[in-house]
Formats: sequence, C-alpha cells, structure tokens
Amino acid sequence: MFQNNDGHRHQPMFTTVNQLPEKAKNQLEKSWSKLLYHEYFCKLYETVFTMLYSDKGSRPNIPVNILVGFEILKSDFGLSDEGLYEHFMFDLKFRFTLGFRDFDEGYFELRTIYNFRAAVNSYEQE
Repeated sequence: MFQNNDGHRHQPMFTTVNQLPEKAKNQLEKSWSKLLYHEYFCKLYETVFTMLYSDKGSRPNIPVNILVGFEILKSDFGLSDEGLYEHFMFDLKFRFTLGFRDFDEGYFELRTIYNFRAAVNSYEQE
C-alpha cells in the first residue's frame, strides 16, 4: 500500500542531531548531506511510483523517497548494497540525507531495496 512520506518534515524536538555540539551541528548543516536532503530528497515526486504498490490494504510501504535516496547515495559514493546499508545504520550524514534525525527510527531490511528494484524493473519491462 502506497503512502507519501512527509514525516521527515516534522521532526521531534529531541533528536541525535539536536544533541550534537554546536560546532558539529553547524558542520552537518553545511555538508553535502543537508544540500542533498533539501535539493533532492524533499523534492522527489513520490506519487510517480504509486503503480508499483497494491491498492489493497496492507502494511505501509517504506517511503519511496528513502528507497530512491538509497539508490542515489549508492551511485554517488560507489558503494555496494551492503556498504550502503552499513552507512545507513551507523552514519548520521547518510541518515540525515534520508530525512532521519535519530538512530532509533527508519530501520528496514536490505531485501526491501531488492524488492523495490525488482518492482521498478518489472514495471519498466511491461
């Protein structure tokens, strides 16, 4: 079941990012991560991907902008899927780029990426 992802725009007051020392927070705000978040992640038109999801009531999808963001990060940094997933698990800049401000949110299995790719490939072949 498809759902748009706008939860990243409404962040809680107390997050890992907010708890960073001021110098570190300023560096994060000036990094590639913030630029990619605002210029790409926030502007991705997710509804283009609705045809990949069932209309039947089911578990909500992992947001499309996160899945597409994974692909962009993988390509930009030349990472393997496993390497990218490891960065997602432990690297605040990667998580920040994908709209997460804390380490206790947004986890999913790597096979979700594989399933998304398969759905996109299947759709393109049709």
